[in-house]
Amino acid sequence: MGKDKRRKIMDRIRTDAVDTDIADVCVRAFREMCGAKEPDGCLSTSAALYLAFRHLGLQTVIRMGQVEIEGHPFYHAWLEAERQVFDIAIYGNTAFNPWSRQLGIRPVMPQINRAYCETDIPYFPNKFDEDFKAAGIAPMYMVPLIDYCDHSPKENAIYEEALSYLNLPVTPEQIKEIRQMASGYRIGANYPCNKPVVSARQA
Repeated sequence: MGKDKRRKIMDRIRTDAVDTDIADVCVRAFREMCGAKEPDGCLSTSAALYLAFRHLGLQTVIRMGQVEIEGHPFYHAWLEAERQVFDIAIYGNTAFNPWSRQLGIRPVMPQINRAYCETDIPYFPNKFDEDFKAAGIAPMYMVPLIDYCDHSPKENAIYEEALSYLNLPVTPEQIKEIRQMASGYRIGANYPCNKPVVSARQA
């Protein structure tokens, strides 16, 4: 992807996000995903964004369900806040995944702060067919988020990713603080964590 195209995508992210802090987090997440050419990170990226957003005081839920791209449905994970979609990983899933090239699917722009009726592709939250059990994200459905983060293949990887999105240093103290953002929520649950969130700007 050329620099001009990447810049245009980041400009759209900033415009759609509205809030400057949220926009900065989303842009950093997009840059890291593109740098790593992450093809399958919908759940890990959503988890890290969930932690980063909670740190900023934005409460979200991690949705699982289906999306449909050019007639091809597949299972996916994304964030939702007050019925607005926040989905950085959809770009990586379509730009870097080999199956998307095999199917001739074009990259889908990140969907940031968009109502379900405004997204570039159809999203179907909580739509699970019989084949869901074969999906890569299926074993994590309704798993406590803190367990998912604690048992990532690389120790503290998701916590470190969230701190990177926030542009915060990776220290034991920061890991402990961001880890607290994961408590009290299960992946795919329809409710946000009911624990109070103190914005970093208010602390």
